[in-house]
Amino acid sequence: MENDYEIDTTELDEIIKLESPYDEFYCEQVDVIKIFFIYVDNNHKIKFIRKDNILIDDSKLNKLDLSVLIKKNRKHNNICYQPLSILKYNIDINSNEINSYLKFPNDYNFLVNEKNIKDITWNDSISLFKDLNSLHIIYYESRKKNRKGETKRIRLINKLNLRNTRRKKT
Repeated sequence: MENDYEIDTTELDEIIKLESPYDEFYCEQVDVIKIFFIYVDNNHKIKFIRKDNILIDDSKLNKLDLSVLIKKNRKHNNICYQPLSILKYNIDINSNEINSYLKFPNDYNFLVNEKNIKDITWNDSISLFKDLNSLHIIYYESRKKNRKGETKRIRLINKLNLRNTRRKKT
């Protein structure tokens, strides 16, 4: 025997239609982040900024991928740079806090300085602000050591001459 029941979905369709303008205000998991590589010279001036997008799994950039990114981008124009800091920008505001954020934007801080190379996790973001989540890696130009006048001297010591022999007194 076949069931001839039909479910009326018109009310559900109306609710979905009414809710559709608010889809941008629901939190979603972060899957793509922008990475900015900022190169600073010895005079504290920004020389170059490179931008890249990267896919992440479970809102997390793992330690290995981060270390590969840092190592791979250390050189720019054949100049070596040292990583200075890693900054994570994560807008993790809830939809009910948006009005408060618009009134008092200084009360919110979304920039976090990552002190170590470790797994970096982004909290869920509103889909409207999802594109703003990013990672900033700041490189500082390595100082070249001046080798002139710093020649290391290697002194050869003859061990045979170090032996002190005494004469017999007669």
